[in-house]
Amino acid sequence: MPLQDSFIRWGFIPSELVPPFKSESLADALASLPPDLSSYGKPASKCCYHSIPKLKHFRRLIAVPNPLHQTLLAQILDTHWPAISYHINQSKISLSIVDEDGKQHALRRKVSLDDLPLERSLRSASARFVLRTDLSCFYHTLYTHSIPPRLCTDLAARMVAVK
Repeated sequence: MPLQDSFIRWGFIPSELVPPFKSESLADALASLPPDLSSYGKPASKCCYHSIPKLKHFRRLIAVPNPLHQTLLAQILDTHWPAISYHINQSKISLSIVDEDGKQHALRRKVSLDDLPLERSLRSASARFVLRTDLSCFYHTLYTHSIPPRLCTDLAARMVAVK
């Protein structure tokens, strides 16, 4: 359960939210929760949105998921972490990695923020096109059928091998 604690403690509430919005108390309560939470509440929920200042007159919308469903997700990730971690570590293009031992953040950059433009230039020097995306407004649109079948098959095979 240490990964589940980290996913809730450091990966649930966006770091941009002000200090009253923290998830430490939920992480501290994980040990006292029943092992099967799937029978509680509804099977789905909507995120709570909070608008924060970005630059001058621009704002950024932060989505905070339902704590019950975030806890269920953290349980699933913790249970299947060896297979998921194996797949994540195969990426040759990602500039961030899951920080399993980190404090205060669930993701860590492979390169510093100052070196990011140089790293992007080096990686795209031999490419004809560069695709840049901003996924900040994307995650709430994910659903189970959006995960490629190959990934599911690969993860299922790895989960069987790990057991």
